[in-house]
Amino acid sequence: SYPLGAINPRPPLFSWSLAVGGMMLAPLLDVPVGDAVWWSVAALPAIYGALTALPIAGIGNRFFGRAPGPVAAWLIALMPGHVGHSTFALADHDAFAILFLSLGFYFWLKAVRAAGDEKLVPNASWSPAYIFLGIKATFEKRQAAIANAILSGVAFSTVALGWKGFVYG
Repeated sequence: SYPLGAINPRPPLFSWSLAVGGMMLAPLLDVPVGDAVWWSVAALPAIYGALTALPIAGIGNRFFGRAPGPVAAWLIALMPGHVGHSTFALADHDAFAILFLSLGFYFWLKAVRAAGDEKLVPNASWSPAYIFLGIKATFEKRQAAIANAILSGVAFSTVALGWKGFVYG
């Protein structure tokens, strides 16, 4: 509804990704942009769904051992809801939301692990000076945790911009 000025009840990022995907696909296929966008609408949810297996496998490998990663990726790929909302069945935003939710949780878990549990500031208290000292120490000593927390926030924000029900995730 953007160009017409009407109210759109859905966040725009998923729809925009389909449109931009079609615009990028048009020169490769040498077809009009309108036709390429329709191919994008049909294909991109399947690509998002296929990519979902990667963060799920990463969570399984990194946090539960080598065996659960491929099993979890296989299970998410063959889930009935996942298969039924993919290519040429029902091109829906579900695969988009699941992909970025799983990426968000993957990076969040990496951030928690990288944060560690050792004390960063000696003799800490509730004084605002110590709070700022703790934030400074975190940025200096836990750069991997900060980077993963930022990536997690970007992934969760992407879900928020593409799915109105992101709070359920």
